[in-house]
Amino acid sequence: MNVSDKWGREWLRSGAGRDWLEAHDLPRNPFFAPDRECSASDPHPILQFSNLNNGSVVTETSLPIMGVIDVQNGGFSSWRLEYGIGPDPAEWTLLAQGNNALPGPSLINTWSLEGIQESTFTLRLYLANGEDYHAERRVTISLNLPTPTPSITPSPTPFPDTAVPTGTSIPVVPTETPTAFPTETPTETATLMP
Repeated sequence: MNVSDKWGREWLRSGAGRDWLEAHDLPRNPFFAPDRECSASDPHPILQFSNLNNGSVVTETSLPIMGVIDVQNGGFSSWRLEYGIGPDPAEWTLLAQGNNALPGPSLINTWSLEGIQESTFTLRLYLANGEDYHAERRVTISLNLPTPTPSITPSPTPFPDTAVPTGTSIPVVPTETPTAFPTETPTETATLMP
């Protein structure tokens, strides 16, 4: 917002001022236009996703998120790694947070994607310096996870009912005993001698 009056800025940051902003579809936490041009000695936030770009397609259920979180010529109070559904999320869910700088590409979080049904997400690195200043970096990713292989559950094999009703006798069926077939005994044959 381009408000230079000190009292006007204070009122817009008060409860009544924030309610007025919200009633007029403006953000409850206003950011005011700077009083001067930026210079090389001003703080410069550095936020990067090292291993992900806009449009990256993720095919594994475990997603390591690498990044850089730092401020040149200054400091910051905290950072958050969040995700939201779709390319322009209305809500954010926290994955990790801290107040330490990561000046080189570092592992910020390993996100387990098991059970995730949505196919497009936006990741956001949000860097804050008190309530007045923040910077953010977003990257939208798509998920193309393998379909889980269904496990085979053995079904029970039905057995015939072998229960014998009470008071019923089971008839005994005689079985035949196999009889051997007669075999011929070889007889000696006479051999003639000259």
